Amino acid sequence: MGDQNKNVPRLRFPGYTDAWVKCELGEILISHGYKQYITEANINGNYPVIQQGDKPIVGYSDNDPCLDYDNVLLFGDHTLSLFKPREPFLLATDGIKIISIENFDGEFTYYFLQKYNLKSEGYKRHFTILKNKSCFFPKDIEEQ
Repeated sequence: MGDQNKNVPRLRFPGYTDAWVKCELGEILISHGYKQYITEANINGNYPVIQQGDKPIVGYSDNDPCLDYDNVLLFGDHTLSLFKPREPFLLATDGIKIISIENFDGEFTYYFLQKYNLKSEGYKRHFTILKNKSCFFPKDIEEQ
């Protein structure tokens, strides 16, 4: 960041001068409900089944997927994994939070949240810890 008093980063795209917004992530993060979990995925199916961790796609299924994938991310509440779906998807477990930030592009949100690397505190829910992190972001979606 640039001058901390002005909430302005050192490097910017030309033409942008407004101060960035400062808040806690919990003020802008939106958690989306989705309660259909797939306990058995297989190699066949039209939609990926996502789990937490380093290998997010555990298989495929033809069940009813979550269709709103453009501007959401999947946050592994226990593993701290972050996954950007590219197509309709299903979830393998309830430990995954479907999250977004209103008026944020999904790609921007993915890279934005990566810089708030959390440290694992064992097998616990980390979403609450993430929500308490302070952040700075550009209001102008074009600058994002």
